[in-house]
Amino acid sequence: MKKCITLLALSICFFSGFATSIPGGSYSKTCKYIALRDGRLTASCFSRDGRLWTTYYQIYNGESGWQNSDGNLYLPGKIPGGSWRNSCYGSLYNTSKQTLTAQCENNDGRIAYVTVRISPTQTASNNNGRLVIDD
Repeated sequence: MKKCITLLALSICFFSGFATSIPGGSYSKTCKYIALRDGRLTASCFSRDGRLWTTYYQIYNGESGWQNSDGNLYLPGKIPGGSWRNSCYGSLYNTSKQTLTAQCENNDGRIAYVTVRISPTQTASNNNGRLVIDD
């Protein structure tokens, strides 16, 4: 009996450690398959039209306050803002390289896989399947 209680206590400690390492935010209400591995936050988030998109971000300081912005993970002030989030999905922002990669729709409705170098304080737009930094 004592071994069972010890094993149960270790299991609870082990699994609760993983649960608390996932960054907080409202995204958890509209995203699933949320994971944090090697400092990379991954989640599959629903867009307004009901499609499910997988997004990834490197987490450095355990930032919380993450949001689902139409299928993209978004952290205000840490990830570039702008209207690109309305028509681009499956985004990845590399903080160290300051590059934003996403799948963006063009005027014909086709999806293009695009990357732009951009700081987290800048904003971008989708211009016919291309990410363009706003002035």
